[in-house]
Amino acid sequence: MYKKNKIALVVYNLKKGGLERVVSNQTFMFSNLGFEVDLFVLENEIYYSFKANLKVYDLKETDNLLTRFLKYRKLRNNLLKENYDYVIDHRYRLNDFMETVWLKYIYRNRDLIYIIHNSTLDRYINLKTASAQNIQFVSVSKGIETKVNECFSKAKIKTIYNVVELEKKSSSFDEINDKYILAVGRMAANNVKQLDILIDCYSKSNLPNQNIKLLILGSGPLMNTLKKQVADLKLEKLVVFKGIQNDLFSYYHNAQYLVLSSKHEGLPTVLIECLFCGTPVISYDCEFGPSEIIQDKINGLLVENQNTEQLIDAMNLLIEDVSLYNICKQNTVNSALKFSEQSISEEWMIFFNDKH
Repeated sequence: MYKKNKIALVVYNLKKGGLERVVSNQTFMFSNLGFEVDLFVLENEIYYSFKANLKVYDLKETDNLLTRFLKYRKLRNNLLKENYDYVIDHRYRLNDFMETVWLKYIYRNRDLIYIIHNSTLDRYINLKTASAQNIQFVSVSKGIETKVNECFSKAKIKTIYNVVELEKKSSSFDEINDKYILAVGRMAANNVKQLDILIDCYSKSNLPNQNIKLLILGSGPLMNTLKKQVADLKLEKLVVFKGIQNDLFSYYHNAQYLVLSSKHEGLPTVLIECLFCGTPVISYDCEFGPSEIIQDKINGLLVENQNTEQLIDAMNLLIEDVSLYNICKQNTVNSALKFSEQSISEEWMIFFNDKH
């Protein structure tokens, strides 16, 4: 085991979402590598399991200035009193002022690793942090790394893919006996997942006539709007909202395929998880990540970004072309091995050794 063995992971929360699942998976990976892991969670919202010493600070929007200051001071003191070899920060950046507070007060200019989770770079990096000598950026996809290099030439950045922690499917799965395709995502107000577009494409595809259902897993403020859209299309019996599910992997295993219709991504974990479960995937070739996961017509279908006609065609093709479907299904698991814990663990250890 490498001699440096104490890591702090910093994240806003562990509520149900892709970024939070990545952090959860990292706690297990680093622990399995022999590190002692402290998990700093800024808000008291914890859903995912973890393997770490948990430190919760329960920051709230309703906190007055004094309360907030005291919580940040406690966080700062806890970070400073431990001799962490690595501090890995998964936060998105609120604003330049708060980043100055984090860098100069909370972190006190210690060496940092900042993770960039998606292509909206202004949420993760600015000119000041890009030029800071004590910050090493890690992107979750090669596409993000390229974009950072184009926009912030002084930034030190390396790509390390997210580790995917596989769960076992249930021994029995009787949630639905019909054929279905699957979509998974948070129904957030910014509509990044564009489930409305997916529902519209599904309604125009051949799938409803073949009684192949669309199951949507997730929740969020747009759910009622999406349900109204389904009702207006008279598809209530075919488009099924399953809410948040603990057993995603049984849904992956039993789906015909999964569809991702996002505006943008970083490295969409659901695609990788689905492939590990032996199920092909379809996705827009959006910024960034899908093109680094999907090999077109090898393990799924990669659709021109935001081209709804091509998305409809792809949804039909992967149902109707049995030969193509079988090819994609045969290649799913092997195509995802580069995202396995063993592969990603090796990448992190090389990275740590290069830093010392």
